[in-house]
Amino acid sequence: MSSNPITTGRIGRVVYDLRHWKLTIFVAVVIGIPTLVFRFVSGRNIIVGGRSTDATFLRPATSVRRGWWNDLPGYARAGLRCAVIAGFWLWFVWPELVITLLCLELVVVGLSSCRRIRDLMHERTVLRPVWPAVAGIIGIPESEPPTRWLDIPRNYQADPTALDAEITVGLRPADADDERRVRDLVTLFNQRFGAAHHGRVDYAARLVHIRVRPGEPYCWPAVANVLGVSASEMADDWMTVPDSTDEPGSRIVITLPSDVVNNVPIREDLARTINQQFPGEWASKVIPATAQAPALVVLTHKHPPATPPTYVDFLAEHPDYQGVN
Repeated sequence: MSSNPITTGRIGRVVYDLRHWKLTIFVAVVIGIPTLVFRFVSGRNIIVGGRSTDATFLRPATSVRRGWWNDLPGYARAGLRCAVIAGFWLWFVWPELVITLLCLELVVVGLSSCRRIRDLMHERTVLRPVWPAVAGIIGIPESEPPTRWLDIPRNYQADPTALDAEITVGLRPADADDERRVRDLVTLFNQRFGAAHHGRVDYAARLVHIRVRPGEPYCWPAVANVLGVSASEMADDWMTVPDSTDEPGSRIVITLPSDVVNNVPIREDLARTINQQFPGEWASKVIPATAQAPALVVLTHKHPPATPPTYVDFLAEHPDYQGVN
């Protein structure tokens, strides 16, 4: 036996392994193989086990990312591993099927790559420029992926008034400052895209939906001031204006807030506002509230007063004078 302790330890370890080789094989078969199989089918890392990201078996990585393979959920990683083994087995049993599947897979990969590149370009050119400001408003770190919290449709800049052109911003699960955050988001997108926006909160889903404001009557800020509501609210929720207000008989219908106690001053102020904003003379009346509908102020464009003709020929219809020039 060597006098060197390091050499002695190595020799002793080899001797121990040789003496207890049965125990080594038992541990490898009973513990090692089931562990590898479990890691294989659960999508975990084969060598060290566990996951290097925050992905789970059913959910992909969200915050901690390490590349496309590590970001995949566990079932997707296990499925790809099983597909590789099945491909090797089929290559020897049915090679034509393997070649066909590989061709189809190349098509799928090509289409997925094109979509992924398009998504990355959209994220870099549309989401990333506005993301730092959005992250600061909703109160999350800027390092979070923007696609998790912000969605701006691709057709938004081309046609912001389209039905599906709606910006969606996520909110934190519990936050008592939602209204201020919505106002700040609306102001941000007003400045960013150069158009007036409005937002509404889906409190159940914790989402903010922001759209371009539709065309509104130019008198809406004055009407909102009379009603005591914010001019940032939608005019369509409070007043209905016909396409043509020049024709006699046109009616403007304005909904009164539910907390109004005396509607006479509001009716008079609304009538004065409409008469100043629209041509002609407008009459006003109040339709009282019911159990199903709120109170309304209806303003009607009056017909012009009838004026008699300046000259009337009473003899034009007399039988003795008909036909006489």
